[in-house]
Amino acid sequence: MTQTVKDSRLIAFSILAYIFSFFSWQLPLILVVAYALAIAKDDVLSKQSLQALYLYIGYTIAVTAVGWGFTALTWFFSLVRAFGFVSFLASAQSVVMFLIGALLLLLVLIAILKLMKGEAPDLPLIGRLAELTLGIAKPKEKKSYAAPAAQTASQSQTQQPPAQAAPPAHTHTQPSAQAEPPPAQKPPEAPSTPATPPPVQPTPPPAEPEQPKEEAKPAQPEKPRTWTCSCGRENKGNFCVACGKPKA
Repeated sequence: MTQTVKDSRLIAFSILAYIFSFFSWQLPLILVVAYALAIAKDDVLSKQSLQALYLYIGYTIAVTAVGWGFTALTWFFSLVRAFGFVSFLASAQSVVMFLIGALLLLLVLIAILKLMKGEAPDLPLIGRLAELTLGIAKPKEKKSYAAPAAQTASQSQTQQPPAQAAPPAHTHTQPSAQAEPPPAQKPPEAPSTPATPPPVQPTPPPAEPEQPKEEAKPAQPEKPRTWTCSCGRENKGNFCVACGKPKA
Protein backbone atom coordinates (compact mmCIF):
# COMPACT_ATOMS: atom_id res chain seq x y z
CA MET A 1 0.00 0.00 0.00
CA THR A 2 1.51 3.37 -1.03
CA GLN A 3 1.85 5.93 1.77
CA THR A 4 1.80 9.69 1.25
CA VAL A 5 4.59 11.98 2.49
CA LYS A 6 3.70 15.60 3.21
CA ASP A 7 6.76 16.71 5.21
CA SER A 8 9.40 18.20 2.87
CA ARG A 9 12.15 17.48 5.41
CA LEU A 10 11.40 13.76 5.31
CA ILE A 11 11.30 13.82 1.51
CA ALA A 12 14.71 15.54 1.36
CA PHE A 13 16.36 13.07 3.73
CA SER A 14 14.88 10.11 1.83
CA ILE A 15 16.18 11.42 -1.52
CA LEU A 16 19.64 11.96 0.00
CA ALA A 17 19.66 8.38 1.24
CA TYR A 18 19.02 7.04 -2.28
CA ILE A 19 21.69 9.35 -3.78
CA PHE A 20 24.26 8.14 -1.24
CA SER A 21 23.29 4.58 -2.03
CA PHE A 22 23.82 5.02 -5.78
CA PHE A 23 27.24 6.65 -5.40
CA SER A 24 28.26 4.10 -2.72
CA TRP A 25 28.90 6.76 -0.08
CA GLN A 26 28.81 4.58 2.97
CA LEU A 27 29.34 7.08 5.81
CA PRO A 28 26.66 9.63 4.79
CA LEU A 29 24.22 6.79 4.14
CA ILE A 30 24.82 5.29 7.60
CA LEU A 31 24.34 8.72 9.19
CA VAL A 32 20.96 9.19 7.47
CA VAL A 33 19.82 5.75 8.61
CA ALA A 34 20.91 6.48 12.20
CA TYR A 35 19.09 9.84 12.15
CA ALA A 36 15.89 8.20 10.87
CA LEU A 37 15.88 5.39 13.43
CA ALA A 38 17.21 7.16 16.52
CA ILE A 39 16.26 10.84 16.21
CA ALA A 40 13.39 11.34 13.76
CA LYS A 41 11.63 8.05 14.62
CA ASP A 42 9.39 8.39 11.62
CA ASP A 43 8.12 5.20 9.98
CA VAL A 44 8.24 6.55 6.43
CA LEU A 45 11.76 7.98 6.71
CA SER A 46 13.02 4.89 8.50
CA LYS A 47 11.66 2.60 5.80
CA GLN A 48 13.09 4.72 2.95
CA SER A 49 16.54 4.98 4.53
CA LEU A 50 16.59 1.22 5.18
CA GLN A 51 15.56 0.57 1.57
CA ALA A 52 18.47 2.75 0.38
CA LEU A 53 20.86 0.92 2.70
CA TYR A 54 19.71 -2.52 1.55
CA LEU A 55 19.88 -1.36 -2.07
CA TYR A 56 23.52 -0.43 -1.58
CA ILE A 57 24.27 -3.70 0.22
CA GLY A 58 22.56 -5.74 -2.51
CA TYR A 59 24.49 -3.91 -5.23
CA THR A 60 27.78 -4.45 -3.43
CA ILE A 61 27.09 -8.16 -2.91
CA ALA A 62 26.06 -8.63 -6.56
CA VAL A 63 29.15 -6.85 -7.92
CA THR A 64 31.44 -8.78 -5.59
CA ALA A 65 29.89 -12.15 -6.44
CA VAL A 66 30.05 -11.50 -10.18
CA GLY A 67 33.69 -10.33 -9.92
CA TRP A 68 34.70 -13.45 -7.97
CA GLY A 69 32.87 -15.72 -10.40
CA PHE A 70 34.46 -14.26 -13.51
CA THR A 71 37.89 -14.20 -11.83
CA ALA A 72 37.64 -17.92 -11.07
CA LEU A 73 36.57 -18.71 -14.63
CA THR A 74 39.37 -16.59 -16.09
CA TRP A 75 41.96 -18.34 -13.91
CA PHE A 76 40.64 -21.77 -14.95
CA PHE A 77 40.67 -21.04 -18.68
CA SER A 78 44.14 -19.49 -18.35
CA LEU A 79 45.43 -22.80 -17.00
CA VAL A 80 43.85 -24.60 -19.95
CA ARG A 81 45.47 -22.02 -22.25
CA ALA A 82 42.10 -21.10 -23.79
CA PHE A 83 43.01 -17.47 -24.22
CA GLY A 84 40.21 -16.80 -26.70
CA PHE A 85 37.62 -17.74 -24.11
CA VAL A 86 39.42 -15.61 -21.50
CA SER A 87 38.94 -12.50 -23.61
CA PHE A 88 35.27 -13.39 -24.04
CA LEU A 89 34.86 -13.68 -20.25
CA ALA A 90 36.36 -10.20 -19.81
CA SER A 91 33.84 -8.62 -22.17
CA ALA A 92 30.96 -10.62 -20.61
CA GLN A 93 31.98 -9.42 -17.14
CA SER A 94 31.85 -5.80 -18.24
CA VAL A 95 28.35 -6.32 -19.70
CA VAL A 96 27.06 -7.93 -16.51
CA MET A 97 28.51 -5.12 -14.38
CA PHE A 98 26.83 -2.56 -16.62
CA LEU A 99 23.44 -4.32 -16.26
CA ILE A 100 23.75 -4.40 -12.48
CA GLY A 101 24.61 -0.68 -12.40
CA ALA A 102 21.71 0.12 -14.74
CA LEU A 103 19.30 -1.79 -12.48
CA LEU A 104 20.56 0.14 -9.46
CA LEU A 105 20.12 3.44 -11.29
CA LEU A 106 16.59 2.49 -12.39
CA LEU A 107 15.47 1.64 -8.84
CA VAL A 108 16.99 4.83 -7.45
CA LEU A 109 15.29 6.99 -10.09
CA ILE A 110 11.90 5.32 -9.44
CA ALA A 111 12.24 5.96 -5.70
CA ILE A 112 13.29 9.61 -6.15
CA LEU A 113 10.49 10.37 -8.62
CA LYS A 114 7.86 8.90 -6.30
CA LEU A 115 9.23 10.86 -3.36
CA MET A 116 9.05 14.06 -5.36
CA LYS A 117 5.36 13.31 -6.07
CA GLY A 118 4.71 12.91 -2.34
CA GLU A 119 4.50 9.10 -2.37
CA ALA A 120 6.52 6.66 -0.30
CA PRO A 121 7.96 4.06 -2.74
CA ASP A 122 7.88 0.38 -1.89
CA LEU A 123 10.71 -1.35 -3.78
CA PRO A 124 10.26 -5.04 -4.60
CA LEU A 125 11.78 -7.46 -2.08
CA ILE A 126 13.77 -4.66 -0.45
CA GLY A 127 10.64 -3.00 0.92
CA ARG A 128 9.56 -6.25 2.58
CA LEU A 129 13.01 -6.64 4.13
CA ALA A 130 12.85 -3.07 5.47
CA GLU A 131 9.44 -3.71 7.03
CA LEU A 132 10.75 -6.83 8.75
CA THR A 133 13.71 -4.84 10.09
CA LEU A 134 11.41 -2.13 11.43
CA GLY A 135 9.29 -4.78 13.13
CA ILE A 136 12.35 -6.18 14.87
CA ALA A 137 13.81 -2.78 15.75
CA LYS A 138 10.62 -1.41 17.33
CA PRO A 139 10.26 -2.11 21.07
CA LYS A 140 7.67 -4.70 21.83
CA GLU A 141 4.80 -3.67 24.03
CA LYS A 142 4.67 -5.35 27.39
CA LYS A 143 1.60 -7.43 27.79
CA SER A 144 -0.30 -7.05 31.03
CA TYR A 145 -1.39 -10.31 32.53
CA ALA A 146 -3.69 -8.85 35.19
CA ALA A 147 -6.68 -8.68 32.89
CA PRO A 148 -6.40 -12.29 31.67
CA ALA A 149 -6.01 -13.50 35.27
CA ALA A 150 -9.15 -11.68 36.31
CA GLN A 151 -10.91 -13.04 33.26
CA THR A 152 -9.91 -16.62 34.06
CA ALA A 153 -11.09 -16.16 37.65
CA SER A 154 -14.46 -14.90 36.46
CA GLN A 155 -14.69 -17.80 33.99
CA SER A 156 -13.93 -20.33 36.72
CA GLN A 157 -16.68 -18.81 38.84
CA THR A 158 -19.16 -19.03 36.02
CA GLN A 159 -18.18 -22.62 35.21
CA GLN A 160 -18.81 -23.86 38.79
CA PRO A 161 -22.16 -25.65 39.11
CA PRO A 162 -24.70 -23.82 41.23
CA ALA A 163 -25.10 -25.05 44.79
CA GLN A 164 -28.13 -27.24 45.24
CA ALA A 165 -30.65 -26.15 47.82
CA ALA A 166 -30.98 -28.37 50.89
CA PRO A 167 -34.15 -30.44 50.96
CA PRO A 168 -36.74 -29.20 53.46
CA ALA A 169 -36.88 -30.97 56.77
CA HIS A 170 -39.78 -33.36 57.13
CA THR A 171 -41.91 -32.44 60.14
CA HIS A 172 -43.99 -35.21 61.65
CA THR A 173 -47.49 -33.87 62.25
CA GLN A 174 -49.77 -35.60 64.68
CA PRO A 175 -53.13 -36.72 63.33
CA SER A 176 -56.00 -34.57 64.47
CA ALA A 177 -58.26 -35.89 67.15
CA GLN A 178 -61.44 -35.58 65.17
CA ALA A 179 -61.47 -36.85 61.65
CA GLU A 180 -63.04 -34.55 59.22
CA PRO A 181 -66.30 -35.91 57.77
CA PRO A 182 -66.09 -36.98 54.18
CA PRO A 183 -67.71 -34.63 51.72
CA ALA A 184 -71.33 -35.33 50.95
CA GLN A 185 -71.80 -37.16 47.74
CA LYS A 186 -74.07 -35.59 45.24
CA PRO A 187 -77.02 -37.67 43.96
CA PRO A 188 -76.49 -39.02 40.49
CA GLU A 189 -77.96 -36.81 37.92
CA ALA A 190 -80.53 -38.24 35.55
CA PRO A 191 -79.26 -38.64 32.08
CA SER A 192 -80.48 -35.89 29.93
CA THR A 193 -82.75 -37.02 27.17
CA PRO A 194 -81.45 -36.24 23.80
CA ALA A 195 -83.32 -33.56 22.01
CA THR A 196 -85.56 -34.98 19.31
CA PRO A 197 -84.79 -33.55 15.96
CA PRO A 198 -87.65 -31.71 14.20
CA PRO A 199 -89.67 -33.85 11.77
CA VAL A 200 -88.42 -33.79 8.30
CA GLN A 201 -91.07 -32.54 5.92
CA PRO A 202 -91.29 -34.48 2.68
CA THR A 203 -90.29 -32.53 -0.29
CA PRO A 204 -93.18 -32.08 -2.78
CA PRO A 205 -92.73 -33.85 -6.10
CA PRO A 206 -91.76 -31.65 -8.95
CA ALA A 207 -94.69 -30.16 -10.79
CA GLU A 208 -95.41 -31.82 -14.09
CA PRO A 209 -95.21 -29.57 -17.07
CA GLU A 210 -98.59 -28.35 -18.19
CA GLN A 211 -99.75 -29.88 -21.43
CA PRO A 212 -101.17 -27.53 -23.97
CA LYS A 213 -104.98 -27.58 -23.96
CA GLU A 214 -106.72 -28.70 -27.09
CA GLU A 215 -108.63 -25.98 -28.76
CA ALA A 216 -112.44 -26.55 -28.90
CA LYS A 217 -113.58 -27.35 -32.37
CA PRO A 218 -116.63 -25.45 -33.61
CA ALA A 219 -119.85 -27.50 -33.48
CA GLN A 220 -120.95 -28.67 -36.86
CA PRO A 221 -124.65 -28.20 -37.70
CA GLU A 222 -126.69 -31.38 -37.52
CA LYS A 223 -128.01 -32.66 -40.80
CA PRO A 224 -131.86 -32.84 -41.03
CA ARG A 225 -133.21 -36.35 -40.64
CA THR A 226 -135.27 -37.77 -43.51
CA TRP A 227 -138.27 -40.14 -43.22
CA THR A 228 -139.97 -42.29 -45.73
CA CYS A 229 -143.72 -42.09 -46.27
CA SER A 230 -145.99 -45.13 -46.91
CA CYS A 231 -146.18 -44.08 -50.45
CA GLY A 232 -142.45 -44.52 -50.78
CA ARG A 233 -141.39 -40.87 -50.90
CA GLU A 234 -138.59 -39.54 -48.74
CA ASN A 235 -139.53 -36.38 -47.02
CA LYS A 236 -137.72 -33.94 -44.75
CA GLY A 237 -140.57 -32.00 -43.40
CA ASN A 238 -143.43 -33.06 -41.19
CA PHE A 239 -145.80 -33.82 -44.16
CA CYS A 240 -145.31 -35.97 -47.22
CA VAL A 241 -144.87 -33.99 -50.31
CA ALA A 242 -146.56 -36.60 -52.53
CA CYS A 243 -149.66 -37.71 -50.61
CA GLY A 244 -149.76 -35.11 -47.82
CA LYS A 245 -149.76 -37.59 -44.97
CA PRO A 246 -148.27 -36.33 -41.70
CA LYS A 247 -145.00 -37.65 -40.36
CA ALA A 248 -145.64 -40.70 -38.27
